[in-house]
Amino acid sequence: MKLAGRVVKMQKWVALITLLGVFVISACIPDPNERNNTSSVASSVSLQSEDSDTHAAVSPENLQTLGLQYPFYSMGGSQCVEEYVSGFFCVPVSDADHVYYADLNSGKQAVFCGDPACRHQPSEECTGYYGFAVQGSLQVYNNRLYCWGILEQTSELFETEMDGSKRTNKGPLITSDGRTQSVGQCGIVNDHVYTLSVTGVDQEGHQLMSIFRRELSGSENAEVIYQTEKDDGWSEHSIDDFRVGNDGIWFSVHKYRENPLSSTLEMMTEIYHYSFDDESLQLCMDYDGFIAYIMVDGDIWYSVYDWNNREYLPGIYRVQESGTDILVADDGGLMSYDGSHIYVQSMNRNGLRIYDKNGTLVREHAAELLTGNYSVFTTQNLVIYVQQTIMQDNLADTFEVWYKNDVLQGTGEGRRFDFNKFSYEEE
Repeated sequence: MKLAGRVVKMQKWVALITLLGVFVISACIPDPNERNNTSSVASSVSLQSEDSDTHAAVSPENLQTLGLQYPFYSMGGSQCVEEYVSGFFCVPVSDADHVYYADLNSGKQAVFCGDPACRHQPSEECTGYYGFAVQGSLQVYNNRLYCWGILEQTSELFETEMDGSKRTNKGPLITSDGRTQSVGQCGIVNDHVYTLSVTGVDQEGHQLMSIFRRELSGSENAEVIYQTEKDDGWSEHSIDDFRVGNDGIWFSVHKYRENPLSSTLEMMTEIYHYSFDDESLQLCMDYDGFIAYIMVDGDIWYSVYDWNNREYLPGIYRVQESGTDILVADDGGLMSYDGSHIYVQSMNRNGLRIYDKNGTLVREHAAELLTGNYSVFTTQNLVIYVQQTIMQDNLADTFEVWYKNDVLQGTGEGRRFDFNKFSYEEE
């Protein structure tokens, strides 16, 4: 790790991006050695289509040989997305009670349930129903799908077989003092679950957040890895950009307070790394302002958000042991990295700008079937644009999905999937 022990300080005014509802989420990545062969997800949607497909999409044969080294990042949205075989699992905002699977080969989608006769109504019998609402991140680990849901007002971890036939409750997140905690983002590595949770509020009404670790089996109470505390005059702390990789956890802590003289918001960002090997926690960088960041081969890349003007400032920066340099002068925004390319979605424009690791622009790309503002998810093989609209007094989600190779080469076309609260009734 190139940044261990190094603290870098810089000065800029920036913004509380979460007030706009725009943030970076980690759709957590499992250990590639734990991805085993599968044949189907649910009876209503088969992962093995008879249609031939020339794209290098994930398949049962190459799941073990992908050699994944980087977390999957989603940019500017709140859906849960996990790529799997010839499509992806997702939790649409418009129907956050259910987990769906969408198959790119067939163009079909269905609630992730193994009972063909099920109506997917609120019931513990439906393996695709997780209560209001599905929490945290979807993750395929050791040939099973994991996610957190709420049944009977308690956050529970659920393990579902890949044919949708059986779901097992792995229990709630219980801390050492016996309290049950809610769960936000999460990831599973080496049979341990790592979660980001809101644990309560202080006397002034500010939320308290913690990162916990517990065994996947649920046989032990969770232990605290990091928790927010008020200090040095900062009125609020939040943990963001929570990313679980194979070597450890990266996360940022945003601190903010109101300047009583100018009534402006002052910000600070700290970036931490927790190592699985020696269980150490390291402050890698701090910044006087608000930044969005990614890790690129051990280096921190970041861009700065200007709260006053509601936009990203030009400039994508790289922090190394030798110092900080600017790689891209005229662009900035939410970023993701897949091991070879950096994907940038700016709030100031639609679509993506794609760069190589030297900061050279490779391609510009935008959704074809959608208009207006949308969020973007990038996985190992897919680029997924997501837009929410109001349809018949209900919120609806439209997913436009592209193979990443087509995006990089400027070829192909997107596949559209529409979700709404009652879409499962048409299966």
